[in-house]
Amino acid sequence: MIGASRQKNNRFLIAVVTIACIYGFITLMMQFKSDWRQEASLTRDQLPRDQLPQKQREGEINSVSIVCGNAPIDSSERIEATGCASEGEYLALMRADEPNRHWLVVDVGVNKGYVLGSCLMALGASEKVMKEIEREAVAYAKIGAPERKNEPPLCGTCENCKEKRATVGDASPVAGARLVGFDIVSANTDFLRQLMGSKTFTDLVPFPFHTEIFLAGVSEVALSNISVCRQQFGFTRGSLNARGCTTAVESIRSTTLDTEFPHDVIDYLVIDAEGFDYVVAAGARKKLEKGEIRMMQIELHGENIRFKEFVRRMHAFGYVTFLIVAGNKRDLLEVSGPCWSSLFDAQGWQNALSVHRNEKALLLRLRERSGRKKNSTFRRS
Repeated sequence: MIGASRQKNNRFLIAVVTIACIYGFITLMMQFKSDWRQEASLTRDQLPRDQLPQKQREGEINSVSIVCGNAPIDSSERIEATGCASEGEYLALMRADEPNRHWLVVDVGVNKGYVLGSCLMALGASEKVMKEIEREAVAYAKIGAPERKNEPPLCGTCENCKEKRATVGDASPVAGARLVGFDIVSANTDFLRQLMGSKTFTDLVPFPFHTEIFLAGVSEVALSNISVCRQQFGFTRGSLNARGCTTAVESIRSTTLDTEFPHDVIDYLVIDAEGFDYVVAAGARKKLEKGEIRMMQIELHGENIRFKEFVRRMHAFGYVTFLIVAGNKRDLLEVSGPCWSSLFDAQGWQNALSVHRNEKALLLRLRERSGRKKNSTFRRS
């Protein structure tokens, strides 16, 4: 009898404690709900940014303070995530300390050659190089294609053809250069071979240089051949999928950067493969692991792997990554390590610049340019 009574008392105590816990939890939730409603009733300007519901922070609030390390705050700065790359300027910063080097520049998605032209100017070529590319491109586009009047401008969204010669320090010509370009549009590669082999063009470059323009798809794995849609000159969005072509299908070779440059150190790699950019970079894994790509600029598309994962992988390979932005005080923003924010994840298209950590002089210049010792208000595009 005594045991039964104790068991009954224990059950009673357990029931009381359980009811008390449930009552306390309900009271806490009601208080939280009341507090949330009170906060939500405030206007957006009255409510501190860090207390806004996540949906409001991402949708209604367009900017947020981004701290880079222990930097002081400068809340007057405005930065947009989508910025156009200035390839020649980045190369000019690199070559400032190495005037006698023989340079290797690789451009995947060479298109009409504006990036190569910008790099040639940074290495000491005449500013007329870009004008010659644009003049010849306009003339070439008119051949058999009078309907181009309704097509996008040849110069592109970032108007690369208007770039000026970028110089830092000694502007004298370098010792020499090798420029390699890849594209999957045969009209583009035919144009560039003809242009860069002409005497008019070579006379504008006062140093020994060699160009190699390949009709090839650069990918993560080298295949024997791939089929692509034949496209007219000036078309900027090549497709590796030949199904549904409205034009003829042509077969081109497939390769990787590791295959093409097994023993070379690439000074500057530019990747603009219209959505296949991460795949191209994956095909350079061996070179990245060895640090044999000194500087890489890549266009990013949000529909592929997230930018955070790209920055993490590059950091593991020994690279510091900058987001190329459009701002009133800078055009670069360091995003590696303590400078990372989830707001940097690719939204649409973005450009990034990764530099190996051994390039200390270059990193110093880029960090000065990025205003690393400032804080900023970052605007998502």
